[in-house]
Amino acid sequence: MAAPDRLPSPAVIVKEWMRPGDLLWLAAGLALIGAVVLVQMQVPPGDQVRIGADSAFPKFADTNRTPMQLPMIAALGWVAAKFGSHLKSPLSARIDADGIKLYADSKYGIRMKIGAPKAEAPWSAIKCVVVRRRRSRVLKVLPVWSTVLSFERPSGKRYGHGASVSPWSLGKVAAGVARFAPQVEVVDDRRGKRRVLAP
Repeated sequence: MAAPDRLPSPAVIVKEWMRPGDLLWLAAGLALIGAVVLVQMQVPPGDQVRIGADSAFPKFADTNRTPMQLPMIAALGWVAAKFGSHLKSPLSARIDADGIKLYADSKYGIRMKIGAPKAEAPWSAIKCVVVRRRRSRVLKVLPVWSTVLSFERPSGKRYGHGASVSPWSLGKVAAGVARFAPQVEVVDDRRGKRRVLAP
């Protein structure tokens, strides 16, 4: 009796939970909230203006302090949206027997990563998978470095799109590439001197 065909290995899904730069984003949001609270404590109370039409339970707003709460509410909303997106475990890359797919980076610090891959190629068209660093700025002021996954053609030319990944996901990337394409190396180029990442 012939042996049954082996099932294909499941794809390796690389999801990004949090990067070091995200801690700066969180710190900036929390600092804004704290600053608003401190300033609000120093501002003397203003006039109480009635809001709403409920006569049984009237609500009042302080003319001096209430407007100052708007940036705090905006910062709270932004922090909640940003870290709520992390709960979805944003997709960075998919590695399987056919090749590798890279997905979109974040915009404005929110990483939902929904939609078709931004770059993909079969293993026959990939010389090596490259891990590199990309510089960006938090709030256009604080410089941060992020880890980016990309791949090169046999000619040595890099594909245009690179997907941001958490540094602690690189072992999973190397293991996935070694499983499906042992002839393709995963190269760490973050420090300007290339070295091969072992699975």
